[in-house]
Amino acid sequence: MKNELVAGIAFIASVLAICLLRPLCLKVGLVDHPDAVRKQHAAPTPLGGGLGILIGVLITSLLVPELRDGGFRSFLYALVPLLIVGLLDDIVETRALVRVIAQIVAAVLMAYEGGAVIRNLGELVAPGLPLVLHGWAVPFTLFCVVGVVNAINMSDGIDGLAGGVALVALGWFAVAGAMQGAVADTVLAVTFMGAVAGFLVFNLRHPLRARASIFLGDLGSLMLGFVLVWLSIRLTQAEHGGLPAMAAVWVLGLPLLDALSIIVWRLTQKRSPLSADQDHLHYVLLRAGLSQGQTVGILLLVAWLFGAIGIGAWRYGVPESVLFYGALSVYAVYLVVMTRVWKAMGTTQRVADAGK
Repeated sequence: MKNELVAGIAFIASVLAICLLRPLCLKVGLVDHPDAVRKQHAAPTPLGGGLGILIGVLITSLLVPELRDGGFRSFLYALVPLLIVGLLDDIVETRALVRVIAQIVAAVLMAYEGGAVIRNLGELVAPGLPLVLHGWAVPFTLFCVVGVVNAINMSDGIDGLAGGVALVALGWFAVAGAMQGAVADTVLAVTFMGAVAGFLVFNLRHPLRARASIFLGDLGSLMLGFVLVWLSIRLTQAEHGGLPAMAAVWVLGLPLLDALSIIVWRLTQKRSPLSADQDHLHYVLLRAGLSQGQTVGILLLVAWLFGAIGIGAWRYGVPESVLFYGALSVYAVYLVVMTRVWKAMGTTQRVADAGK
């Protein structure tokens, strides 16, 4: 079945599912209530977006033979712990440790049930010197799964951002899958693209919608993080002609850059790396005076450019070491700049508090 038709089926299924879920979520109380600290919405909003995406994907799998293979079943098995803890977190907030344990369980299932393990990081240091992980392969895979899943979860702060970032990354992974002939992975990426696009109809702000009418929820953000890390591992660890690991890092560059910098900053401030605050890049841009629409537009463009660098470098034979050192340079510059911004924000806040 053509990818355009697959995406269209997933889109329609997701839209219909969300139309049914919105009133149901309001009826049963599955909503996100606004507060005066981090949350930008003004009224209680349903949290069924992730469920709508999942239903859209499952309905599509019934109609698309390419999705009904062992890899897709393994993906669903590994996803179950995240779906359970995500739904629980949407109903009654769970501890960060519980979410991390669920992510580790999902990663273990991914490795041993799905066979998705990072064994080779590619020629990072120099051409001709591949970095093979050997006995560290599974532990490193667990670390990457937890990192990517939390990075996407952290980006879910304003309307349209987490879904938009995931849609961009899924698009680049679909391109990579098509380039290397990975049919099953390409179809999975395209299916999620359609379902996420259906969700964004209700979540992304536009001239006809002043604010989101449904949120992704933790179930949705954890699921999107997991499918992105699943695809990145499957595509980069292919036996022949696989996507370079550093190209996948660039595709996921924006959420990884923000999350890693935030974690380093929190640790230097002697705070939990998984604590909630307003130090994320999207909050910084909002405090600088940009609207939510402008902030999301800028960040999605940056996410697209990062992906274009990663996939383009692979397409034109740029050495993996260049991508690696380039990524380190971008991260170093970003961390230095943002550290100064965070310190300035803290000073401004202290001055404001002193004036009260």
